[in-house]
Amino acid sequence: MKTANGYQIHNIGGDFVIHFLALVEADHEKDGLNAISFAYSKAQAIAKPFGGRKFHNKRFGGGIVFTSEKKLNDCIASVAKN
Repeated sequence: MKTANGYQIHNIGGDFVIHFLALVEADHEKDGLNAISFAYSKAQAIAKPFGGRKFHNKRFGGGIVFTSEKKLNDCIASVAKN
């Protein structure tokens, strides 16, 4: 299975989903749930220019979904450069 920054890439219904922590870091033990909420918002902002959007279902919460693997890879490459 493919990974992005240590997190699995899931193919769900033809879309590519990663956990938001693959794009940002959050220390919820230190800063609490506010840090998680802020990190999720930040991950959404990072992914949006690449077509990424919020994703959750019964089996997968806290995800960012992309319509193509190329857009996902471009987003991951952008994060890796920074």
